[in-house]
Amino acid sequence: MSPNDTEKTKLSQKEWRDLILAELKGKARSRYCSAICPICLISYDVDILSSDASARVLAVEKVASHIRSAHSDALN
Repeated sequence: MSPNDTEKTKLSQKEWRDLILAELKGKARSRYCSAICPICLISYDVDILSSDASARVLAVEKVASHIRSAHSDALN
């Protein structure tokens, strides 16, 4: 799905959350998780403080919050 397609698509919060790409980056002590908004492609980075899984959850939640506030018209 390209950004132009997503601008016209109304999905539930869960469906949008499933489209969020989150990946771990960096090495050793400079590791972080980056998550990308599937609508506007803005990226949110979260430092890994405790575990990879918790950083991934936090990064995805940041993007989900961004979608709810900046792209509310894309939600069902």
